[in-house]
This record gives sequence, structure tokens and C-alpha cells, in this order.
Amino acid sequence: MFSKFFVLTSIVVWIMPVMTIAGAIFRKDLLTRKEWIFLVFFSIVGASYVSYSSWQDRNIGLVPIGKEYLSCQLKSRNEPDPETFRTVTLDCGGEEKVAKEELYDAAVKAAIKYGYE
Repeated sequence: MFSKFFVLTSIVVWIMPVMTIAGAIFRKDLLTRKEWIFLVFFSIVGASYVSYSSWQDRNIGLVPIGKEYLSCQLKSRNEPDPETFRTVTLDCGGEEKVAKEELYDAAVKAAIKYGYE
């Protein structure tokens, strides 16, 4: 759930720099050379910032989930059939929880990155 959204936003923001570069190559008559360089540079800087902040927001949003998962004992990693998701089974003080492996790995990694172990 998380990864698809943030990957999509990271791809979408890079459309502006790509279109700017295409314009600089194919429509040189619209702006001067300096204006095209300026526009390409700042569109790349803007897209980089949006991509970076999007991934940082993703990590910060996963930290509480990762803290919860770290407080549990990892019981097993399940290998289901190809039509279903890979899951992990956690033992949280006698209560058994099942989580998607992709979410579990991303949340634990984010929590460890921000100092929770």
C-alpha cells in the first residue's frame, strides 16, 4: 500500500523535468539558451526535493508501526502460493499478528533508522 503510492508520486514529479528537457531540445525557439538552462536546472532541483521529501514522509509514517513490530517477537516468515502476499507472523505478548512482509520490513527499517530497537 505505502510503496505503490510513494513510487507513483516520485515518478509523476519527474515528468516536469523530462518535458522541460524535451522542450529545450525540440523547441529552442521558445526561450533563450540561458532561460532553458535555468528552467531545466530548477525543475530537476524541484523534482529531487519532492521525491526526497516524499520518501522521508513515508519513513516517518512507518515509524510507529515499526515500533509496534519491534516490540513483538518474529515467529515466522510464510511462503504462500503465488496468488497471495508473503506474510510474517508476530508474537506480541501472547497475541498472534500477521502482517505483509513488505510492510513489516519497511516499517522495521524505518523504526531502526530513527533510533528504535
